[in-house]
Amino acid sequence: MTATDPLQDALARLRLDFPLWEITYDPNRETWRRWRAWRHDPLTEVEAQQHRRREIVAPTMDRLLADLGAEQRAQDILRASSQ
Repeated sequence: MTATDPLQDALARLRLDFPLWEITYDPNRETWRRWRAWRHDPLTEVEAQQHRRREIVAPTMDRLLADLGAEQRAQDILRASSQ
């Protein structure tokens, strides 16, 4: 049985849960921005007008999950209402 890296497992799960976002972790970044997510696709006009975010940074994975989940829900609502 091979040992797995918990950090790589967590990143893989996050990438599956948020396919529109590229998610990275870098322990060499400043503490407040070690976790980073940025959206692959540009924001739609409606999303930009509502000041939605294309990049999210956080000091911990839990904070990134909270911020990214809230942002994704807000973008999903805007996308659904503009169609």
